[in-house]
Amino acid sequence: MPLIPRALCLALMLAASGHAMAEEPSSGELRAQAKAIRDDAERAFKVTTYHCYGKFLVNACLDEAKLDRLEQVKVARALEAKASTMDRRKRVKAMEARLRKTEASGDTAPDGTQ
Repeated sequence: MPLIPRALCLALMLAASGHAMAEEPSSGELRAQAKAIRDDAERAFKVTTYHCYGKFLVNACLDEAKLDRLEQVKVARALEAKASTMDRRKRVKAMEARLRKTEASGDTAPDGTQ
């Protein structure tokens, strides 16, 4: 199966599985999926470039292999960006909770000094 359709199929499967579940996947799961996609992209790139050197149009084959890898990496980057956004939201919520707790206790500064 060519690399681009494989990456698109994987992305569609991940998206479909995300909608099927009641909960959103955790940032760790998203990062693991992104790592798997990147690893697959690198493995396929190495295999493809190895076979490119046996062809007449080596550079064209290498360029196509690079583009295929880039398409897979873009999918992985999107998953990593989503995971980072989830982590950032979690940190902001925790910071806001600490701030509300501090304000409720009557302190004027977060470190407890007045």
